[in-house]
Amino acid sequence: MVKNGYRIRDFVGLPIGGKKIIIRMKVQRYKCKHKDCDYDQQEKIPFATGSRSYTHRFAKYVVDLLRGMTLKDVANHLNVTWDT
Repeated sequence: MVKNGYRIRDFVGLPIGGKKIIIRMKVQRYKCKHKDCDYDQQEKIPFATGSRSYTHRFAKYVVDLLRGMTLKDVANHLNVTWDT
């Protein structure tokens, strides 16, 4: 694998003081060094899974809120769409 530029990714984090938090970062991209191979990937992000756009802590917070609120109420409370 060789470096192949980077990509900007945004992640929804835990809200602070009622404000929506977006974590923006450069993520290194890699591609296979063999000429006839189209395989590529990006570096692993320790606080998010795969291509998801939210952090592990945000996901846990949502699950905790869902114990006492509807999905629609949680989405409105966090200022995100229900399918985030």
